[in-house]
Amino acid sequence: EDKKFIAASTYKVGLNFYAYYLNSIGKLDLDQYIEYLPEDYEEGTGILQYEYFDSLDLQTLLDYSIIYSDNIATNMVTGYLGGMSNMLYTAGEILDENICVSDNIITPNQMFSALKFIYQHKDEEYYSHLIDIMTKTVFNDRLDKELPSEIVAHKIGSYGMYIHDAGIVLLKDNPYIIVIYTYGLENPNDIISDISNIIYTICQRHYNKDRICVYSISRRIL
Repeated sequence: EDKKFIAASTYKVGLNFYAYYLNSIGKLDLDQYIEYLPEDYEEGTGILQYEYFDSLDLQTLLDYSIIYSDNIATNMVTGYLGGMSNMLYTAGEILDENICVSDNIITPNQMFSALKFIYQHKDEEYYSHLIDIMTKTVFNDRLDKELPSEIVAHKIGSYGMYIHDAGIVLLKDNPYIIVIYTYGLENPNDIISDISNIIYTICQRHYNKDRICVYSISRRIL
């Protein structure tokens, strides 16, 4: 759980968590419009690269960063909030985690801490919204490939041989957090899906009403 990985687009979970934290303490207005700057452009995932616009509100940008993993939306919000290093440093302080601030590096345990914080604040309006938006992502070929997508609030990440997925599975009686970060695997999507399906089956069978089911799996596949 303490191995370092390139976070790829799982970074966007932390970005949303941080924005909603600032909003909760009155330091951010999610209705604020942000200007689209030339340096915000990035190809890859997302829909904004195909659209013409001058500005968008923060709430829409945050939603796009999760639903479509939109890189332009992410860059716009990141820049508005003071840059990646500033965001990661403050997020680390909130979570009491020593998060790398010089690059987009994370450990599975640090992502677990962020998801746990989000789940523990699920009764608050904007964290509830974030969980809901995470169930609506258009990427459904990993954690939720064999699961009902409406109960899997998750975010994938892909960068070269780094293939990840992390989320909260909202089983009615036995919700759990699952974080899977991989590097250099053959058929990583299928492996993530298989592990997810196993954990889902276990948590369906072993229900304890007083505890959240949490499993930590660390395996090096050769």
